[in-house]
Amino acid sequence: MARLVNLKETIKIRHGILTFRLEGNKPVTGQGLRAAIARLCPHYPQLAQRTLSGELIYRHPHIQFKTMDGMGVITALGEEAGILVEVFATLPEIVLGGRRIRIVEKKIEVQDVLFGPTDKEYEYVFTSPWFALNQENEKIYSTANEVEKHKLLNKVLAGNFLSMAKGLGFFLVPHVRATVQGRWSESPSLFKGVLMRGIRCRFQTHFQIPFLWGIGKSSSSGWGTTIPASQGENNVA
Repeated sequence: MARLVNLKETIKIRHGILTFRLEGNKPVTGQGLRAAIARLCPHYPQLAQRTLSGELIYRHPHIQFKTMDGMGVITALGEEAGILVEVFATLPEIVLGGRRIRIVEKKIEVQDVLFGPTDKEYEYVFTSPWFALNQENEKIYSTANEVEKHKLLNKVLAGNFLSMAKGLGFFLVPHVRATVQGRWSESPSLFKGVLMRGIRCRFQTHFQIPFLWGIGKSSSSGWGTTIPASQGENNVA
């Protein structure tokens, strides 16, 4: 495993965003989009977060699949941003439910953006439910009072930043704090046939997150997507 690089301040990282619309405005979920692209591009197993031998890579994803305002959205960081251009620049269609569906509108943006800890405090909002709780934390959360729930969510949020940095090859120095702001809401969400307790909230942190980047469990399928709070909330799922 490659040695982690200490990350003490913001750095520039390659960031790609692909947005596209399917013929007939065919609806698609982040999970369905991820599976469709993986089938179309078996020579790029990292798109499905797998090794060349097909083994699952257990780390924060470098590429994420989601939907927004009826359009498919794929975001990528680092080397995967280059793959995004290579794979999708000329892709004419995808296969959903056994049917080939044309891509009728497409836009790819790739640029270097700031990523990492900073002296300035930023506020973000989740535009899709954040899966903050694992099986163990779910038990704690379900019996906790409001103050205890808030502390738990803050702890999990900070841990998500550590996991994100580690997955991209960095170790945060010092650890980053993150604080849920005001009231949060619970958003029951069906994922892989299981009803999950999603969280919607705003949070503040001394960390710059690339636009439309997701954190937490199942962020590769569009859950836990964030945007700056100043830009409002979009319909991302």
